[in-house]
Amino acid sequence: MNPCMELVVYQLHDNADPEKYRKYIDMLQNALQGEEGFLERRVFYNAETGYWVETVRWENREAAKRCEASLMRQPFMAEAMTLIDTSTLQLHLVHPVLE
Repeated sequence: MNPCMELVVYQLHDNADPEKYRKYIDMLQNALQGEEGFLERRVFYNAETGYWVETVRWENREAAKRCEASLMRQPFMAEAMTLIDTSTLQLHLVHPVLE
C-alpha cells in the first residue's frame, strides 16, 4: 500500500452561506464512506481568513483519482462547487515523508 493524503484549500464566495455549505460537507462525507480506498476525511475552517482546509487519507493515489472522477459527476457536488471561489482552490495529492 502506498498511502496518500489529499489536501484541499479554498474559500467560499463572499455571498455564500456557510451553513448551506456545511450540508454539502456532510453529503460528501456520506458519499465517501462507500468509496473503495477511502480511509479518513477531516474538514477545518479558519474564521479569521475564511479558508477551509480538507484532508482526506486514501489507500493510494489511484483510489483518490478514481473517486474524484466519480464524485464530481454527482449533482450535489456541482451545487457545492457553485459556492466555492475556485480562484482560491488548491488541491494536492501528497505522500508521507515522515510518519
